[in-house]
Amino acid sequence: MQQFDLAIALEKASYELETSTNYQWGHMGSCNCGFLARQITGHTSEQIHSYSMHRSGDWADQLRDYCPTSKLPMDEVIYRMEKAGISLSALSKLERLSDERILNRIPAQRKPLKYNSSSDASLYMRAWSEMIKEELLNEVELPKELLSQLSKKNYALESQ
Repeated sequence: MQQFDLAIALEKASYELETSTNYQWGHMGSCNCGFLARQITGHTSEQIHSYSMHRSGDWADQLRDYCPTSKLPMDEVIYRMEKAGISLSALSKLERLSDERILNRIPAQRKPLKYNSSSDASLYMRAWSEMIKEELLNEVELPKELLSQLSKKNYALESQ
């Protein structure tokens, strides 16, 4: 269920990016990772930005220096994002919109993505959410009995 919740958080963050006028790539609480962090933690952009001031650097620096036992507020934010199913690598790639698996799902006419564009960040998050949902659906195993019934019905339809 963790990955499903992550997909929902990505969709909500994507929607917020599309409708917000407060996107600022250089603001820790209003950038790509910041919008997703807000959905996962419930913190405001101001809170996240304030937490990041306890240590210098952008998201890449914060992720590199992350220590889950430090009790620094920004490390607590990152920890909660990890608990939600996001790896440090995925967070780093989100900030730069650079995960090839996600980029491969985006139409060529929309590329290259600009990492500091709210509409591109929104598109990236939607593509990531769709990828997660497809992976979850691929893991679903239908009972053999149901599969047997479905193939009988398909055969009956084909022979008509």
